[in-house]
Amino acid sequence: MMWWAALGIFVFIIAFFLQIFWWTPLQKRKGQSDEHLNKPLKPSKISKLKKKELIVNYQELSKKKQFYTEPPISRDNYYRSLLVKLITDNTLILDTETTGLDEKAEIIEVSIIDLKGNVLLDTLIKPKRKIPVDAINIHGITNEMVKDAPLWEDIYKEFRKIVKSADLVFIYNERYDKRLIMQTCRLSEVPSPTFKSACVMKLMAQWNGEKKRNGEYLFKSLDFIARLRKVQIEGQKHRSLTDCKTVLSIINSFLNL
Repeated sequence: MMWWAALGIFVFIIAFFLQIFWWTPLQKRKGQSDEHLNKPLKPSKISKLKKKELIVNYQELSKKKQFYTEPPISRDNYYRSLLVKLITDNTLILDTETTGLDEKAEIIEVSIIDLKGNVLLDTLIKPKRKIPVDAINIHGITNEMVKDAPLWEDIYKEFRKIVKSADLVFIYNERYDKRLIMQTCRLSEVPSPTFKSACVMKLMAQWNGEKKRNGEYLFKSLDFIARLRKVQIEGQKHRSLTDCKTVLSIINSFLNL
């Protein structure tokens, strides 16, 4: 009997200490864990929460006001502010159509407009070589259409004066168009003009946010971005003036938020 009494006392003591040092603090910690969801948290404290506690549905928590974060500037407003910083009263938009993509390709149409939509230059250009069928299938500019058009050297001075006078020239695919300007100038034996430009395609790739496997932003066509921005394309697609106006409409879709 003495042995059983001693065992009973020992079990009672163990249970007593478990109640004090384990069960009560555990309930308290659980209560605190539930309680913190109902209190607003400062942004500085959110990082201190365990990672698994942050893997939650943001919209549901926002509706229940279970935690607080400073609302970040929207993606559209961020790019609006960026465009506002870039744009001046003398910002232009340029686009070209060409005979192809290779090192022998040349410009067969060029258009430049200002941000009010005024057309500063819009002309077909007679190339040194024939326009290949695959290029005609894209923009629809035939050899018959350019047979009486001016040569690049004929419009070069006007083109050079316009782009060099601009504070900034927006181009949808800046790298490609500037390369074709250089190639066409070389074929026409005139110096390639230098001017400040910005690539709208790169800007829209960053805005869209889709990335390649290597982490770089994925470039999208002008038509694709126009659909995302709910911009209506007016005129024949893949013609330089139409593309200029589409770029302007995309820019305005941000500026007029």
